Amino acid sequence: MCLLCGGLLPRPASACSLVDVQRSVAEAAGVAQAWWIASAALAIAIVVADIRRRRFSLLLVAASLLVVFHPAWWVRPDYLPDCSFPIVDASRFVFAVLCAMVCYQLVRAWRARRSAR
Repeated sequence: MCLLCGGLLPRPASACSLVDVQRSVAEAAGVAQAWWIASAALAIAIVVADIRRRRFSLLLVAASLLVVFHPAWWVRPDYLPDCSFPIVDASRFVFAVLCAMVCYQLVRAWRARRSAR
């Protein structure tokens, strides 16, 4: 009975067994680079906003560091047992952090404009 139930449970490696590994790795690297381009665009928006405000902030430094040390350049495009790629997940996380930074700047600018009235 245990052998029968054990045979029905999915094995971690079986999900990736029908995938062309080389193509998947190349696609993951390409997707990570696309996330890097999107992250760079957001970082440029953060830098431009800080320059226009003529104020130095930690967001400027953090955004620059996130783009320079983006996971697309230093994380290997290998897949995990669940067929996910850490390089893509880390790139998405960096993009989400940069989105949060842009939202923070928008809220800060809205509050400054509202208090100036």
